[in-house]
Amino acid sequence: MRSNESVLSNWAVLIDEFNTSGQDFYAAIERNVQAREVPDVSFTRVTFRESGLLSGKREYLRVRRGNLNFDVGAAPYGTGFFFSWWLVQSRTRFSWSYTLGYFVALGVLWALFGNALGGFFSGIAALVVTTFLLGFIGKRGLIGPEEYIAQAPLIGLVYRLLFNPDTYYSQDIAAAFQESVRRAVNDAVDEALKGGEKDVLSEAQKQFKSSLGVAQAILSKL
Repeated sequence: MRSNESVLSNWAVLIDEFNTSGQDFYAAIERNVQAREVPDVSFTRVTFRESGLLSGKREYLRVRRGNLNFDVGAAPYGTGFFFSWWLVQSRTRFSWSYTLGYFVALGVLWALFGNALGGFFSGIAALVVTTFLLGFIGKRGLIGPEEYIAQAPLIGLVYRLLFNPDTYYSQDIAAAFQESVRRAVNDAVDEALKGGEKDVLSEAQKQFKSSLGVAQAILSKL
């Protein structure tokens, strides 16, 4: 896990006397997520160190939606095989840059409107145009996940109030993303186990842990 990420929930299971291909497992998850037509997701492979600076690295599959990342791991452990996933929320390290860009754009538009509208009215016009331009850019993800803009000093509060408030719908979508990917992972594990002539996971084995309370934590935009 990176320094700008926080764990929301996680799950792991160790299968004794079993081995499989981690790459095939990752490919199966991608197929399962795509088959569910989960919107606004991307797939990447990320590496994390096992421990400190000189330790080895492990590759994970990252399924991303906005600032939520579903990191899935698969690796041998002794005579068995270990499957895991981590739902993490990422934060931008450069939230101040959004605020800086906003005020630079505000100043430029104020200067441009000044000749036609005069000082006071040009300021009002520049403020309105800059704010709605920020919303247009943020909603289309042109400068990163809109959740990153919501983390920015000063303008983050304005953005959340006008363009990205907490709603039942936004909370439902965040929960649906987690559940869709979780089921895709479970199905991929079961596919691998069937191929190795092992019993599929029980419902107890599919249960996951929540470190912060999923209903609240995955919905936080701060």
